[in-house]
Amino acid sequence: LSQNRWKLNRQLKQALVVSGVIEKKAIKNCLMNSTSTEIEIHLPKSKSKSILKNIHTCKNFWQCPVCRGNALHKKRQDIAAVVKKSKSTNLMATFTLRHTRNDSLISMIEGLQKASSDLWRDRVWQALKKKYQFEWNVRNLEVTWGKDNGWHTHIHLLIGSLSDAIDIAHIEHDLFTAWDRLVQKYGLKALDRQAGVNVIPADSADDYLVKWNVSNEMAGNKSGKGNNVSMGDLEVDILAYQMNENYKGYTTEKQSKYLLKEYHEAFARRK
Repeated sequence: LSQNRWKLNRQLKQALVVSGVIEKKAIKNCLMNSTSTEIEIHLPKSKSKSILKNIHTCKNFWQCPVCRGNALHKKRQDIAAVVKKSKSTNLMATFTLRHTRNDSLISMIEGLQKASSDLWRDRVWQALKKKYQFEWNVRNLEVTWGKDNGWHTHIHLLIGSLSDAIDIAHIEHDLFTAWDRLVQKYGLKALDRQAGVNVIPADSADDYLVKWNVSNEMAGNKSGKGNNVSMGDLEVDILAYQMNENYKGYTTEKQSKYLLKEYHEAFARRK
């Protein structure tokens, strides 16, 4: 699969349709002609890339690799512009949960999103924001899966601070205290220092934050941490199974399909 990302995304979408993972008509018809008129290719003088018109796009970020790739490409550009112009000191905070293989993805996502929504209004966050002059922040929700512990959900938070005296240990301690309190409020497990909050300097976090992990090769090079894989890795496995009957992925083709469908169900109608 050593080819350009845009072509790969189109092939991934087609593989998900053929395998039955994607069933919605709007996603199946993504990149097809949206009207009775012909597809138009525009070549603006002020831009280096062509523009296609009369093309239907489903804009389903969670299920469609094509629309997801387009959205993340734009998001990377926006974040890079903010990072460059703000001249801030950037931090990456990662918020995780304690979980086991028996925890359902839907319940974890619901608790995670409710807890994070409360966090931005919490007195702890507001105090840190004022003390360390947080100028801006952007969040990204990421999900991976592992054979040992099942679903792993976490939030990456990129923060731009104008303070000259940043105490990372203090920020991490206070965020952990608030995060532990809020996740328990919504029925999730109490945290420990291995599952909670981690804060690090983020010199190049703008690209890491909005990545969507898709392996560059069919074999190995899985992009989830440890023994976990991302949903992009599972999509690549689905495509690879169709291309090579002897392919051996991270898990079986049947289980990859099941996991992706569970993931799509958990994120249906979510922003």
